[in-house]
This record gives sequence, structure tokens and C-alpha cells, in this order.
Amino acid sequence: MSFDYTFNFLAALVGVFIYFLPAVIAYARGHHNWVPILLLNFFTAWFLLGWIIALIWSTTAVKPKTVQINRPERQTDNTLSLKQQLEELRGFYDSGLINEQEYKQKKADILQTMR
Repeated sequence: MSFDYTFNFLAALVGVFIYFLPAVIAYARGHHNWVPILLLNFFTAWFLLGWIIALIWSTTAVKPKTVQINRPERQTDNTLSLKQQLEELRGFYDSGLINEQEYKQKKADILQTMR
């Protein structure tokens, strides 16, 4: 009697696995529509055509996931923007690499290029 229950349990387990095979395939492949495939499989697989449709859908091409990376805007040429030049110059002055006279002269030169 114990063998009958074990066999019936295993047969039911295999049957459920086969019933949901299209959803299992879609999930294992990382299909972008695995949830709709699961729902189609759950509600229509008892009708053989619904199971076949879900199986075919689960084996279709997987849409690759796209990752968007936000990069800071690059300048078209190798020159620094005016703001960056002035900030760099101020850093030189603050750190003592240039004196006040050199700072004012270079600042005037940078601002002259703006005109």
C-alpha cells in the first residue's frame, strides 16, 4: 500500500513539472516575459494548444538587458572650460604655487580669451 502512495505522489510531481515546463524553461533562460508565460501556462495549459503556445513562447529569443551608464559630458577638444581654468588657477594661487601678481595676470589672460 505504501508503494502505491509513493508512486502516485511521484507521478503527480512529474505531471506538475511537465504541466509547468514552459514556465520553468522561460524562468531558467531569463526570458523577459516569464511571468506572462507562467500565467498563460497556468490558465491554458490544460488545453494542449495553450501548453504548446507557452512552450514555443518560452523558447523564443530573450531580449538582452540594457544598462545605461550616465557619463559626464566630455569637451570636444582638449582645452578646459573657462570655469575649470579659473578654478585650477585659483587652486594654484591658494596652494602657493603662484603669487598674487601671477594669479591676476593669468586670470586676465583667461578672461581675455572669453571676449
